[in-house]
Amino acid sequence: MEDDPATALTIHDLMELGGYEIHRAATAGQARALLDHVRPDLIILDLVLPDADGLALCGEFKTRLKGVPVIICSANHQAREHVLRPQNGADEFVAKPFDIAELESRVAALQPDTTQAA
Repeated sequence: MEDDPATALTIHDLMELGGYEIHRAATAGQARALLDHVRPDLIILDLVLPDADGLALCGEFKTRLKGVPVIICSANHQAREHVLRPQNGADEFVAKPFDIAELESRVAALQPDTTQAA
């Protein structure tokens, strides 16, 4: 979830090029409705949303979707330490403006290793 359309499109295109199936939501309400039908492998979430506090939403998602990692992508650099506290639930923090390679590496690090034999 990203409140800036240009940044949302950049993230969408980046993830799609990486072979990920993407579902976008511009608001917390849209995300909640989407999660009634889709279980994501990963969530990229902005802290500033038009209808909810991103950090509160992060906690809600972590409770609702056990085991699904959340990357907070935010321009609020000072929030990094607060966001990554265990009680707040984020798994990673990427500061905006972000380096595309950094975001890709954070996403890859949180994905399950599918190369190991069962």
